[in-house]
Amino acid sequence: MKCLTLLLILLSPSLLFAAAQYPEKLRIDGKEEQLMATPLEEFWSAAHPRPETLSQTSWACWRGYIGIWEIIDNKLCLLRLERHEIWPKEDTFQEQAIEIPLKPLFGSEGPVSADWFSGVLRVARGDVLTQVNTGYASVYEEDLFLIVEHGKVTGKRIVKNDVASITSESDLAWREFGRISPNGGIKAALPEDGRELEKGPWL
Repeated sequence: MKCLTLLLILLSPSLLFAAAQYPEKLRIDGKEEQLMATPLEEFWSAAHPRPETLSQTSWACWRGYIGIWEIIDNKLCLLRLERHEIWPKEDTFQEQAIEIPLKPLFGSEGPVSADWFSGVLRVARGDVLTQVNTGYASVYEEDLFLIVEHGKVTGKRIVKNDVASITSESDLAWREFGRISPNGGIKAALPEDGRELEKGPWL
């Protein structure tokens, strides 16, 4: 019984995020895409504490905001932040997007160059092949992976997905748990987790 209790305690932070999360939005080449990563989470630190107002707004948005981004001159830029508040309305609920001012956080209203971020961004495209109710674990027809170094896009790769190559939904969910932070931020990863980023065909 003690072992079971300990296991539940260890898993509880991850199990809280056992719901698909709202993607960020990324405008690239004039088109708005679904960004399956949360680059703003890398900004929060002792020097830049996370605002207490960025709390959970729903089961689908534990991080408390949705970032709207754009690739400008090959740089990742934050255009604005939104909180999607949900209010009771008669027998149902109403969702309202409230803009979060960028100036108190960054000293300007934007666009804000995300020079704090280095890592992988995943853009999901096409229809859903497998729906997984955990983070950004759902599999789409195509993924665009962007390598970003201090806010600058240094490489990209397009991966075509097919049903035959997809592992089980439970495996996809467990893999996603390891990428979710306590605040609901989610790191993207290349298909070959653990390998050098420069390996593989880059565009």
